[in-house]
Amino acid sequence: MKEKITINIEGKEYSFIQDSDLVNQLFWSLGAALTEIQVFESGIIFLLGGIKSKKDGTDLTIIYQKDESKTLGKLINELIYFIEDDEMKNLLTVIRDNRNYITHKILRKYGWPVMSESKYNYAIKEILEIRDFIHNSEPLIFEYIKSKKIVDLINFDTIIEEM
Repeated sequence: MKEKITINIEGKEYSFIQDSDLVNQLFWSLGAALTEIQVFESGIIFLLGGIKSKKDGTDLTIIYQKDESKTLGKLINELIYFIEDDEMKNLLTVIRDNRNYITHKILRKYGWPVMSESKYNYAIKEILEIRDFIHNSEPLIFEYIKSKKIVDLINFDTIIEEM
Protein backbone atom coordinates (compact mmCIF):
# COMPACT_ATOMS: atom_id res chain seq x y z
CA MET A 1 0.00 0.00 0.00
CA LYS A 2 1.34 3.39 -0.95
CA GLU A 3 0.94 6.35 1.32
CA LYS A 4 1.95 9.99 1.27
CA ILE A 5 4.43 10.94 3.99
CA THR A 6 4.80 14.60 4.87
CA ILE A 7 7.60 15.98 7.02
CA ASN A 8 7.66 19.51 8.41
CA ILE A 9 11.15 21.00 8.63
CA GLU A 10 11.40 24.56 9.95
CA GLY A 11 7.87 25.37 8.82
CA LYS A 12 8.30 23.95 5.33
CA GLU A 13 6.52 20.76 4.30
CA TYR A 14 8.22 18.03 2.30
CA SER A 15 6.24 15.07 0.95
CA PHE A 16 7.05 11.75 -0.66
CA ILE A 17 5.21 8.55 -1.48
CA GLN A 18 6.16 5.48 0.51
CA ASP A 19 5.19 1.87 -0.24
CA SER A 20 4.48 0.24 3.14
CA ASP A 21 4.90 -3.26 1.66
CA LEU A 22 8.47 -2.42 0.60
CA VAL A 23 9.16 -0.77 3.97
CA ASN A 24 8.00 -3.98 5.69
CA GLN A 25 10.18 -6.13 3.41
CA LEU A 26 13.16 -3.88 4.10
CA PHE A 27 12.67 -4.08 7.85
CA TRP A 28 12.08 -7.84 7.76
CA SER A 29 15.36 -8.28 5.88
CA LEU A 30 17.17 -6.01 8.33
CA GLY A 31 15.72 -8.03 11.20
CA ALA A 32 16.90 -11.27 9.59
CA ALA A 33 20.39 -9.86 9.08
CA LEU A 34 20.62 -8.51 12.62
CA THR A 35 19.42 -11.83 14.01
CA GLU A 36 22.09 -13.64 12.00
CA ILE A 37 24.69 -11.20 13.31
CA GLN A 38 23.63 -11.93 16.90
CA VAL A 39 23.75 -15.68 16.27
CA PHE A 40 27.24 -15.27 14.80
CA GLU A 41 28.29 -13.10 17.75
CA SER A 42 27.09 -15.78 20.18
CA GLY A 43 29.13 -18.38 18.28
CA ILE A 44 32.24 -16.23 18.52
CA ILE A 45 31.69 -15.77 22.27
CA PHE A 46 31.39 -19.57 22.56
CA LEU A 47 34.63 -20.10 20.59
CA LEU A 48 36.58 -17.48 22.51
CA GLY A 49 35.32 -18.88 25.80
CA GLY A 50 36.63 -22.31 24.89
CA ILE A 51 39.94 -20.96 23.65
CA LYS A 52 40.54 -18.73 26.68
CA SER A 53 39.44 -21.44 29.10
CA LYS A 54 41.84 -23.91 27.46
CA LYS A 55 44.67 -21.36 27.45
CA ASP A 56 44.24 -19.88 30.95
CA GLY A 57 42.18 -22.46 32.79
CA THR A 58 39.64 -19.70 33.52
CA ASP A 59 36.04 -20.65 34.29
CA LEU A 60 33.84 -20.47 31.15
CA THR A 61 31.04 -18.62 32.95
CA ILE A 62 33.38 -15.78 33.89
CA ILE A 63 34.71 -15.56 30.32
CA TYR A 64 31.20 -15.55 28.83
CA GLN A 65 30.08 -12.78 31.15
CA LYS A 66 33.05 -10.61 30.18
CA ASP A 67 32.81 -11.31 26.46
CA GLU A 68 29.06 -10.97 25.97
CA SER A 69 29.25 -7.20 26.50
CA LYS A 70 31.92 -6.75 23.81
CA THR A 71 31.16 -5.63 20.29
CA LEU A 72 31.56 -8.06 17.41
CA GLY A 73 34.58 -6.04 16.27
CA LYS A 74 36.36 -6.57 19.58
CA LEU A 75 35.43 -10.25 19.64
CA ILE A 76 36.74 -10.78 16.10
CA ASN A 77 39.97 -8.94 16.90
CA GLU A 78 40.50 -11.27 19.86
CA LEU A 79 39.73 -14.36 17.78
CA ILE A 80 42.05 -13.27 14.96
CA TYR A 81 44.93 -13.40 17.45
CA PHE A 82 44.53 -17.20 17.57
CA ILE A 83 44.24 -17.67 13.80
CA GLU A 84 47.22 -18.08 11.49
CA ASP A 85 45.47 -18.35 8.12
CA ASP A 86 45.23 -14.99 6.31
CA GLU A 87 42.15 -16.08 4.37
CA MET A 88 40.32 -16.89 7.61
CA LYS A 89 41.44 -13.58 9.16
CA ASN A 90 40.12 -11.78 6.08
CA LEU A 91 36.79 -13.63 6.31
CA LEU A 92 36.37 -12.48 9.91
CA THR A 93 37.27 -8.92 8.96
CA VAL A 94 34.70 -8.90 6.16
CA ILE A 95 32.05 -10.16 8.57
CA ARG A 96 32.94 -7.41 11.05
CA ASP A 97 32.77 -4.77 8.31
CA ASN A 98 29.46 -6.17 7.03
CA ARG A 99 28.03 -6.00 10.54
CA ASN A 100 29.06 -2.37 10.89
CA TYR A 101 27.66 -1.55 7.46
CA ILE A 102 24.28 -3.20 8.19
CA THR A 103 24.08 -1.59 11.61
CA HIS A 104 25.24 1.93 10.78
CA LYS A 105 25.20 2.71 7.07
CA ILE A 106 22.91 0.67 4.81
CA LEU A 107 19.82 2.85 5.17
CA ARG A 108 21.80 6.03 4.51
CA LYS A 109 23.39 4.46 1.43
CA TYR A 110 19.98 4.03 -0.17
CA GLY A 111 18.60 7.37 1.01
CA TRP A 112 16.15 6.24 3.68
CA PRO A 113 13.35 7.26 4.08
CA VAL A 114 13.01 8.66 0.56
CA MET A 115 13.74 5.62 -1.57
CA SER A 116 12.53 4.56 -4.99
CA GLU A 117 11.11 1.08 -5.51
CA SER A 118 14.35 -0.01 -7.17
CA LYS A 119 16.41 1.27 -4.23
CA TYR A 120 14.22 -0.72 -1.84
CA ASN A 121 14.74 -3.83 -3.95
CA TYR A 122 18.52 -3.30 -4.17
CA ALA A 123 18.76 -2.66 -0.43
CA ILE A 124 16.72 -5.76 0.43
CA LYS A 125 18.80 -7.89 -1.94
CA GLU A 126 22.07 -6.56 -0.50
CA ILE A 127 20.96 -7.06 3.11
CA LEU A 128 19.89 -10.65 2.44
CA GLU A 129 23.16 -11.39 0.61
CA ILE A 130 25.12 -10.15 3.64
CA ARG A 131 22.89 -12.23 5.93
CA ASP A 132 23.55 -15.33 3.82
CA PHE A 133 27.29 -14.61 3.74
CA ILE A 134 27.47 -14.44 7.54
CA HIS A 135 25.27 -17.53 7.91
CA ASN A 136 27.45 -19.54 5.53
CA SER A 137 30.72 -18.31 7.08
CA GLU A 138 30.09 -19.46 10.64
CA PRO A 139 30.51 -23.20 9.91
CA LEU A 140 33.75 -22.45 8.03
CA ILE A 141 35.17 -20.66 11.04
CA PHE A 142 34.11 -23.41 13.45
CA GLU A 143 35.60 -26.05 11.14
CA TYR A 144 38.88 -24.11 10.94
CA ILE A 145 39.06 -23.82 14.75
CA LYS A 146 38.31 -27.54 15.07
CA SER A 147 40.75 -28.66 12.33
CA LYS A 148 43.61 -26.59 13.74
CA LYS A 149 42.84 -27.91 17.23
CA ILE A 150 42.74 -24.36 18.59
CA VAL A 151 40.03 -25.66 20.89
CA ASP A 152 38.17 -28.95 21.05
CA LEU A 153 34.61 -28.27 20.03
CA ILE A 154 31.74 -30.12 21.61
CA ASN A 155 29.93 -32.42 19.21
CA PHE A 156 26.32 -31.43 19.80
CA ASP A 157 25.02 -34.08 17.41
CA THR A 158 25.59 -36.82 19.97
CA ILE A 159 23.88 -34.77 22.68
CA ILE A 160 20.84 -34.12 20.46
CA GLU A 161 20.59 -37.78 19.43
CA GLU A 162 20.53 -38.89 23.07
CA MET A 163 17.62 -36.63 23.97
